[in-house]
Amino acid sequence: MQMKLFLSKHGFLAREVCFSNPCRSRIEIASPVRNNWRLIGDVEVTTQRWRASGKPIYQYIAPRDYAGDSATAGLHPALPLAPLSDLAADAQRKIDRFEREAYFDRPDADAHTPPAQRLAPLPALTVLQEFPWDGGGATYFRHRFTLRSRYAKALSARRAASAWRSRPENLPTSAHSWTMRVAMLAERSHLTLTRPQLRGLIPLTVAPSGDERRQVAPPVALILQEPPFARGGLADRVTAEIRTGFGYGFENEADPVKILDSRKEVGPNPQADYRPLPAKRAMALALRGEGPMGLTFDAEAGAAPALANSMMLVRPFSLDNIEDPLDLQEALIGMSTRRYIDPQWLTGTPRQLADGGPAAILPLERCWWMEIGDGEAELAYQAETGESVEIVKINRQATVMSVCVNEGTIDGGNHHGSDARLDA
Repeated sequence: MQMKLFLSKHGFLAREVCFSNPCRSRIEIASPVRNNWRLIGDVEVTTQRWRASGKPIYQYIAPRDYAGDSATAGLHPALPLAPLSDLAADAQRKIDRFEREAYFDRPDADAHTPPAQRLAPLPALTVLQEFPWDGGGATYFRHRFTLRSRYAKALSARRAASAWRSRPENLPTSAHSWTMRVAMLAERSHLTLTRPQLRGLIPLTVAPSGDERRQVAPPVALILQEPPFARGGLADRVTAEIRTGFGYGFENEADPVKILDSRKEVGPNPQADYRPLPAKRAMALALRGEGPMGLTFDAEAGAAPALANSMMLVRPFSLDNIEDPLDLQEALIGMSTRRYIDPQWLTGTPRQLADGGPAAILPLERCWWMEIGDGEAELAYQAETGESVEIVKINRQATVMSVCVNEGTIDGGNHHGSDARLDA
């Protein structure tokens, strides 16, 4: 599979993704200026391809929201974004914030500029640039073009024209210094997901400098034995969560052992206090991750340091909005890490559960990304008898979300109509 930038006989600047059946998407230029393209002899393309800088990205974008052709957005890995001039000011600022973090302090000169391509005679297409692509992870390209007149040798001035504005004082945002953007989406069939390779936990005694928000405890540094964005590129997300434990027992002498309750594995150090956290306060605790950040032994001023390992900062926070903060000094938390792929950076469209509709029946051997609004949504599987068995029921009201899970999916028993309730 390849991505190509080309110029067609009508003066179309476009991209092409070569599969077994090529798919093309073109951006048409208005006919009044079409004759100006006939004056072009050579086109030089400068391309910056995203690479992990070692700095975390906070302001991710959803590429489909800025697609030039929304009807086919996400159907193929190459997704051209609309020109910034066609987007609203708020959308321009979001793209600018994303690129500032994704290309952190990367100079414009740190780019790939192959030799200029001479335009082929009409009606042939001219391939300006092409990249091999295996579909294994999502990435991001931004291009700008230098156009040279076919009569350059006969001209004393204005032999070449830049297709972007280079004066910072005339730019609404720094992103306007690039002409074209292409988001390459990840292919689910090419991805092999593994758990994050967690190799160490380092509790910090104080919060990092500049973090003045009220926190219930300093963060914990997670050391991962893998580069940042190792599996899915810009679609790779690593999160940390508090493990949930289940209490087993007997409701009466006649019934077998079963799940009686569920709690998050968090509480004070038993050497300091024997009393557990209140169940509702403990259930409202979650972990907020920051990262990944790249770790390297290369010089700080290096242009492309080798990031052999990565790190995340994880801190607990409460969802119950109670003014009285929890004292988690020397508390013990059962924690696990998880990797998922952001569906906004995958080909295809995410499945959304209809609020209040019938339970969606989905195969259990796959992981499913569920998006819900305010209201209820249900997920079920079909038993061998043809009966629909509910797995998860989610109810969301404002900032409070309740999740009801069928006990049979946890302990393997037959507990139709009996739920273990988990509130968050």
